[in-house]
Amino acid sequence: MGGKTTHRMIKARLETTHSMVAEAFSYDLAGELRRYGEVVNTDKRRIRFRGIDFPLTHIIWMIVHREWPKFIVDHKDCDHANIAWINLRPATDQQNSMNKRIRCDNQIGVKGVQRHGIGYRARIRVGRDCYDLGTFSESWMAAAAYRIASAVMHGEFGRT
Repeated sequence: MGGKTTHRMIKARLETTHSMVAEAFSYDLAGELRRYGEVVNTDKRRIRFRGIDFPLTHIIWMIVHREWPKFIVDHKDCDHANIAWINLRPATDQQNSMNKRIRCDNQIGVKGVQRHGIGYRARIRVGRDCYDLGTFSESWMAAAAYRIASAVMHGEFGRT
């Protein structure tokens, strides 16, 4: 499910049925969520319902699938305000971490590439394992190695 799940949240999910959610919310697949007819502000990632803060994506999943998600609901484009159904997909914690944007402290400006001596080293993570893809004389070469490895090892969750 991702994030911190409390006993209170688990109990609320067990006690909250699809009909309760469907009575309070409506959703169109283009990405508009309404609560009792009012459009919900999607800038916030959570919504209070029955005294519990639920992730917006979990409410949407319940409306569409008639059950609570058993995993993380990932945003393909990393934009949490974009709740269009085509942008949402199930993901494990590991898959969700593959889909992260480049870190703000990245000095090269390329995901998976660091300065190493007089060259550039490309590395990729899969789960707890880190794979060294080699050291290259140019940053674009290291970036190309990372892109290829990401496509193979991360599949649809790869982000470069």
